[in-house]
Amino acid sequence: MHFSLVPGPPAVFDFDGVYDIQIDVYWYAPCEPNGEITAYILTVTTGTKEVQRKVLGSSTREYKVRGLARTTTYKFKLVARTSRGEGIPKVLETTTAPPAGTFFNHTAITLQSHCIHTAITLHSHCNHTAITLQSHCNHTA
Repeated sequence: MHFSLVPGPPAVFDFDGVYDIQIDVYWYAPCEPNGEITAYILTVTTGTKEVQRKVLGSSTREYKVRGLARTTTYKFKLVARTSRGEGIPKVLETTTAPPAGTFFNHTAITLQSHCIHTAITLHSHCNHTAITLQSHCNHTA
């Protein structure tokens, strides 16, 4: 161990959940802490704008980032800090989900079947198209 060096990157840094306005992250301590870790610093950005910067306790291993915008791409940077300074960062990137109840690059299929009538409707919410196929049965007595 080299105590004159700053900490190495977190051993693991990943997403535990990606939602519409919240993203949950977790991590493991660096394999090379190079001293006693005093804090973790989590920085969240979108584009060039810093959205959040949190200084978290040395024993913290997970965090729920709240108050995010829907369908927005964010970068998450995590570093460990010792008395020598901030360590080597680990960076993740993801996009938040759309609002609940909406479709995002998905296709909905509706199947209705009746005695005399069958209809299949395909809706694509990305390009706002709908196709309906109908079949009528002929019954003879």
